[in-house]
Amino acid sequence: MARAGRMGRFGQRGLGLVRRRVEALWGALDRIEPSDALVHRAGDLAEEHGLRAYDAVHLASVEQLSYEDAVLAAADGDLLAAARERGFATSPV
Repeated sequence: MARAGRMGRFGQRGLGLVRRRVEALWGALDRIEPSDALVHRAGDLAEEHGLRAYDAVHLASVEQLSYEDAVLAAADGDLLAAARERGFATSPV
């Protein structure tokens, strides 16, 4: 959010609105603590798909959830492409 704000994607008022919406949605998110296994899997995914480290952690987390109706929402095109390649539904943000 801060980066998007610095880039002028939404004005100062818009940044506050986005921040409040994210905080309101936080409780509905499934959060995963990064275990050693998840970090190692992320390394494999980063190598296999050419992902940045944190993007690979996101993809490994979606794999770990194993929800049939999981949707990976991201702004990074490489991450979305890797998720689709692995059979996950995606949504660009």
